Amino acid sequence: MLGTLSLFIYLAEAVVILFLLRFLIDLSSNYSYHPFSNGVRSFTNFIYNIPGINAVKIKSVNLAPIFVALIISIVFWVGFLLLAPIGVGNQIAFGILEGFLMAVKCFGYLLVTLMLIQALCSWLPATREISYYTSTLTQPIIGPVQRIIPPIGMIDISLMIVLLALYALDSLFRNIFTLFWIII
Repeated sequence: MLGTLSLFIYLAEAVVILFLLRFLIDLSSNYSYHPFSNGVRSFTNFIYNIPGINAVKIKSVNLAPIFVALIISIVFWVGFLLLAPIGVGNQIAFGILEGFLMAVKCFGYLLVTLMLIQALCSWLPATREISYYTSTLTQPIIGPVQRIIPPIGMIDISLMIVLLALYALDSLFRNIFTLFWIII
């Protein structure tokens, strides 16, 4: 039972991460014709064809992928808690909270993974294109830190500062939402 639950959670997280990746691709728009970007777009376009989904914008930033990722995670957890044989009490409220936390945690996972790929690939000459691609995806997050703390010679510590901040936020959320954060 626990293995099946973990599998369903991983599948839901993968779908949520896919839409959050679509958000970063749309936000960066530097590599809009990259094959990987086109693959993510083609996997997520079935949702974008629903009328009204692309209307979720603030200025020029399309928030539809974040909205869809949040809805998917909330529907997953509310549905799971309503169908589960355990009585949690207010399943809908707990499902909404767990869905929101799942979306936040998946965004953190995605950023950490992209930043680690970026850092590791920047050391190898054959993988510079991958490093550049991931840097364009993470630039909206790392850019403000780079403006405050510019590179020191050839060393850019902004990536490390953002990673440390993400780990600190993970620890904070784990302390605040103990069991809810651990379940995801």
